[in-house]
Amino acid sequence: MKSKRLYLLPVLPFLVVALVVLHRFLPGAMQSAVPVAGYLGWLPGWWKEVVEAGLLLWVVYFIFYLVRQYRLLYYPTALPSLLYILLVAGTVAFAGFDEALVAAVVLALAVGRLMSGIFVFNRNGALFDFGALVMLAVMIYPKSIGLVAWALFALPFSGRSSGRDVMALFIGFVLVLWFVTFYYFWTDRLDVLPDVFWNSVTSGVSFIHLPVVALIHLALLVLLAFVAMGQLSLHYVSLIVNHRRALLSLMSLFFFLLANFLLVPGLSGTYLYLFAVPLAILYAHYFISNSFRIVNVVVFLLLLITCILPCFI
Repeated sequence: MKSKRLYLLPVLPFLVVALVVLHRFLPGAMQSAVPVAGYLGWLPGWWKEVVEAGLLLWVVYFIFYLVRQYRLLYYPTALPSLLYILLVAGTVAFAGFDEALVAAVVLALAVGRLMSGIFVFNRNGALFDFGALVMLAVMIYPKSIGLVAWALFALPFSGRSSGRDVMALFIGFVLVLWFVTFYYFWTDRLDVLPDVFWNSVTSGVSFIHLPVVALIHLALLVLLAFVAMGQLSLHYVSLIVNHRRALLSLMSLFFFLLANFLLVPGLSGTYLYLFAVPLAILYAHYFISNSFRIVNVVVFLLLLITCILPCFI
């Protein structure tokens, strides 16, 4: 798993396609799948699986691009992409996909623009894009509303907290809101926009009503994340400033996604598509930097158990 060779990259599409096909033919999977609204729900037959596989592959390879482009790990590796597939495998096979996967695609792009803003200081365009993409993800999947708070919180950790930086972020927010508002105005539904958005956020039950298996799954994800962040803290001083800021931004994304899950009702298992974006990179950093093989084996076994649990939710 810690190999510097990238032989896993050509294998990743086969893993994704296998999971999507498994969801298609798994007994009871289609009945238990999360309802998909809007244009996604109108896709006929196999087109849903094709779109799902395409979106998943985009996230998987974009995570690899982030790691390679901004050197988030000690060397280029496909391990974070593989870990992302493992983390969402149960969700893909048993729940399918909904707007959360589309939002995960946009969130990955937003993380990429934030990284660009961290490593390139002389431009504000990346922060404008970051704000617009975060707001777009929230508009696509309103239950991810905590991402707006994360975007505001991430600026100080990224070293981009000047007045111009904050203004660029807010302009990105406002631009997306303006387009959404104009669309509802053009379709004569502007009066229902606040209710539609608020109902999308507040519908459903709290996480405390989730099955015990789902709560155990969440607890293991959080436990492994804290183990990874503890390992990261040991190597924190050896990292250059920009890499520290990048990893701190990913850690803050994890905490805000966790808080969003605990506070926003009605989140389904497909929320893992977003949650796994920072986790895949943090977990990969742990496995690469930790030299204690016995501990690595134990943590990897816990990770496998965590990846299997969604099959029983």
